Amino acid sequence: MNSGKFVQPEPRNTFTSYQPPSSHSLVPHPPIPQQSHIGPVVPIGAVSFGPYPQNVFCPTCNQQVLTSTHKKSGVLAWLVSIGCCLFGCICGCCLIPFFSSITLDVEHSCPKCARKLGIYSKI
Repeated sequence: MNSGKFVQPEPRNTFTSYQPPSSHSLVPHPPIPQQSHIGPVVPIGAVSFGPYPQNVFCPTCNQQVLTSTHKKSGVLAWLVSIGCCLFGCICGCCLIPFFSSITLDVEHSCPKCARKLGIYSKI
């Protein structure tokens, strides 16, 4: 038995030296294809257009552009015109909605390539 003397335990070597894997066990990876990054790609459907020109990315030109706007008749202009006809407006008053900016939609297009980028609809 233990006779009251303190016995120091023998030190253990718990650390082992690192040995890198042999070269035949490495699996080669396929090369990563390089992608060219032209600019921020924003899907046209993700942009909500307003009544004024705005900065957007044109996918045709691959450039950031300020849109050019063009007003055109939309659903609201036709509904107001039909409403005028139903209430008896005469002398061409039913044509006023087609010339009023309140009822017209705004079409946004690229000023460089003339591609239609989107439309701001009142309805």
